[in-house]
Amino acid sequence: MKPYRMIFCDLDGTLLDDDKHISELTFKTARELRNQGIYFCVATGRPQAGIEKNWTQWQLDELADVVIGINGAMIWDQGKREDVYFLTPAAMRQIQEIFDPLQPKYYIYDLEHVYANENDEKAKELQRINQVAYRYADMKKLMEQPQPKIALHFRKEDVAKTHDILEHLDQPLFRGVYSGVDFIEFSDARVSKANAIKLIAERYGCTMNEVVAFGNEGNDIDMLQEAGLGVCVANGNPVAKAAADDLTKEDNNHSGVALYLRTLFHLD
Repeated sequence: MKPYRMIFCDLDGTLLDDDKHISELTFKTARELRNQGIYFCVATGRPQAGIEKNWTQWQLDELADVVIGINGAMIWDQGKREDVYFLTPAAMRQIQEIFDPLQPKYYIYDLEHVYANENDEKAKELQRINQVAYRYADMKKLMEQPQPKIALHFRKEDVAKTHDILEHLDQPLFRGVYSGVDFIEFSDARVSKANAIKLIAERYGCTMNEVVAFGNEGNDIDMLQEAGLGVCVANGNPVAKAAADDLTKEDNNHSGVALYLRTLFHLD
């Protein structure tokens, strides 16, 4: 077995079960690994408020050495927050110019809130997933200031068009990743979970070959591909599974990550 020294786990659909809880077995496994000198970290697309609101409930001080948020735009290293790269107003204008013909719905993530332009079913779903109260605002005004992330929700009949646009998009200012079939998250071009992991790994004296990454969605693909071992949970989407080196036997509701790690590191 390779001497893996760092573990990075996505939260929703990976480390968290569908009720947004972390299992006792996961806590136990993280403690045992950290006691062996292995770094246990979180890498999520959640906004700041959706992380800090649950910091105590999820015992992140005990569970994780490092927390990466907003797909890599923000990092908590030993509990201290660092902002990395935010989308510029120019980048957001370009996103609008490219995708506005498809009439998507916009969601903007700033440091404290998530904003939507109407109270629709998707906004309610995202509020439940991120556990953040949504606010409703003028999107154009918000885009006049740098923002960590914006997300676009498309009509199902336009999904194929978005895939074609994104596949052929070559933009130096931003990058887009799918976190759902009809939902694209946009960040600064330098922002990704993999890039944030590289930064942290170097800081802790590790290489990417010494990293194990767990995920389940499109915004996890880069870290699954660039880690020394990329593992998709059993409930992951087909694209994430195809990008991974391996799959867990159990899903997120049955401690799939913890069980995989216990086998990998011979904890039982």
